[in-house]
Amino acid sequence: DLGNQDLQFLKDQTQALTSDIQQLGRVARTLVQFARSYADIITKYIFLSTRALEIYTLQDLSDTIYFDYGYIHPDIEEDAFRSLERGTVNPVTGLLQQYANSWGRLPQLIHLRDRYETYEGKLNSTGAYYQVADATKINMFKNAKVIEFSLAHSDFPAGYSEHKIEYLLVSLVGAVSNHPLIECKLEHSGVSEILKADGMTVTVDAPAIEVPVLAAKNAVSQGSMTTESGNRLWGRSPFTRWQLSIEQDIVTREGVDLAGITEIVVFIAYKGLLNP
Repeated sequence: DLGNQDLQFLKDQTQALTSDIQQLGRVARTLVQFARSYADIITKYIFLSTRALEIYTLQDLSDTIYFDYGYIHPDIEEDAFRSLERGTVNPVTGLLQQYANSWGRLPQLIHLRDRYETYEGKLNSTGAYYQVADATKINMFKNAKVIEFSLAHSDFPAGYSEHKIEYLLVSLVGAVSNHPLIECKLEHSGVSEILKADGMTVTVDAPAIEVPVLAAKNAVSQGSMTTESGNRLWGRSPFTRWQLSIEQDIVTREGVDLAGITEIVVFIAYKGLLNP
């Protein structure tokens, strides 16, 4: 009769709705997994950006970053999805709210950029010369084609802190070669000291970096550094152990004669905070 037909119709509609909800649950689970994978990628770059900012500005930002963006308690998540599989939608609203809260904690990278710009705006560009004129060291360089020297805060003008390299130039005063500039290698040991604005000194342990430099042959003209070399040293502290060397094949090929060297001059262009 008509009543039974209506009842069957309602049952069919209920089954269809339940099936739709179950399908919705499967789709929702897939979408959440995709969104979570993107959150993991974003988290990676947030970490790298934050760590780079910490190293450059000497600020502790560890309390601003988390590693569970896009995640909630797995039991809560599983209970909600199982309810969807049974055709029940009640727990879903709370689940979506928790996801929104979790993803909402993602810090915007623009905020990190703002921190960098604010700090960078306080830095002043300047430079300092360092001379190696010790006869023993110069003779060692003449013979072994390698010399080591260390830069300390006392070698630089007072009044600055948190020094950061922009680039370095080298002059081998008295050297002779077939070319205006002599190809050398300059190594930053990686372990360096930074004098903070508050007077404290911190030690940074980073990988050593070796870069090519073209050294001039007199104290008046300055050598040069490729853009790539300058970028690799950019931001590091100059207060470290340095090693300057010339490969033997360069000496032979370019007719380099170091017998007349009287001193080695290094110009360090850097940025720093001007102390009040």
